[in-house]
Amino acid sequence: MSVETSVGFWADGAPFPMVLVDNARQLQWRNAAAARLLVSRNVVVMTDGVVDAVYEPHQDLLRTQITSATGVMSLRIVGPNADSACLVLAQRLSSPRQELVMLILRPCRPGGGMDGVSTADMRAMFRLTTTEYKVVKRLLSAETPSDIAATLNIKIGTIRTHVRNIYAKMGVTSREGLITRCLPFAWLDGGR
Repeated sequence: MSVETSVGFWADGAPFPMVLVDNARQLQWRNAAAARLLVSRNVVVMTDGVVDAVYEPHQDLLRTQITSATGVMSLRIVGPNADSACLVLAQRLSSPRQELVMLILRPCRPGGGMDGVSTADMRAMFRLTTTEYKVVKRLLSAETPSDIAATLNIKIGTIRTHVRNIYAKMGVTSREGLITRCLPFAWLDGGR
């Protein structure tokens, strides 16, 4: 099985709706969960191949989020109220053929409350190992690499290697970048 096939299989089976759109919001790909969400026409809809917000005042928000997306994940909430809203995470991806924006859509649960991306989802999304995930949590708690090494009973050089790997996987170059990248996940997970 090729890497592309493996990634496609993983993404299509992901429990959260994911779509790829171009700058004109034209749908380029969607997984099975996104197909179900788009058909429901609840918060985000596809009309003539274009992804847009159902709630008219948030259409410009979604359009701006897509056109201004960068390599760092951004976060918006679209929808008329807490019972009918959707968290939209967007990140620009580069491919040899075209610029695409990945949208991860997380609808609210009935009765309110966001069925948000948790820190466990973050671990899966960035393919962090168990130890890398532990290091991320400690970095977010402002621990130094020396403190982390002592707590986890791992050599400082190994911690530095984990930090380099984490930064590479998460597309950041500093602790500040790591914090920014993790904020949506921590916020949605109650800061745990």
